[in-house]
Amino acid sequence: MFAGKVTDAELAAISEDLLSLDINNVSPLVGINLQGRMPSDGSDNAPNLLLQVNEAVFEKKTISKLYALHDNYEAAVEIPEDNTENEKQEVNDFLDEIMKTPIMQRTKDFLAEKDFIPAINFRQTFHRLWFGFYSRAKGIAGSSGFEHVFMGELKNGGVSGFHHWAFFAKEELNNKLNYKGYVKQFNLGSNKGIVISEGFAWRNAPKPISSMFIGTSPEFDLAIYTICWFARPNALCPVVFNGKKLLIQTYDITYNGEKYIATAYPDV
Repeated sequence: MFAGKVTDAELAAISEDLLSLDINNVSPLVGINLQGRMPSDGSDNAPNLLLQVNEAVFEKKTISKLYALHDNYEAAVEIPEDNTENEKQEVNDFLDEIMKTPIMQRTKDFLAEKDFIPAINFRQTFHRLWFGFYSRAKGIAGSSGFEHVFMGELKNGGVSGFHHWAFFAKEELNNKLNYKGYVKQFNLGSNKGIVISEGFAWRNAPKPISSMFIGTSPEFDLAIYTICWFARPNALCPVVFNGKKLLIQTYDITYNGEKYIATAYPDV
């Protein structure tokens, strides 16, 4: 990775582009009930669900293919993933769909222009960065960037990662997640959704503070996080949506000599 090849102005322009290209954005179909702000002591200030998702979201193929991945992972980082042939096919089906989108075409072109990933290698590299397995505990390959960010993991008695609205809504509906209140919010504008920081408990394990986009497509989140991971590695990455600045934090992790996406999330 070569930090410094992308200016802040270029990051502002590409992030505005990606939001405008988000044809699978479903913000109007995701009801948001923020309720109270989360108290500093971590107590519950939100008796109701945060999210109510209209079933019409599943008409978006990238979202329906994303949901198919939700049962493929072991939450505990010390349990190795079995990664069956069926699970591999579901990942490829998801990638097939997102690679068709204008967002991913623009991301591929941008990363090639900046000499981060040759266009011919884009899908292969993208697949490895997000879906390649690595270890977060005891040398066991029980984690991936995708699982960590788009679902969540359990480590040392707490929740790690968990930065996507779709899995959040699913786990709330299944009574596996208790939303406790929000801390801050950021409006993306143009009816494209919001970003929040919030606290919750998942499978009775605490996540005192987290953050996520709500209503954006999975390809949007993947695109903005991947660009920031390359452009501002292990640092805050300034992006702009409808003229308003937001920061994205990413980190990498090295496993068996290869770098992977460790985490990525909005810093709000």
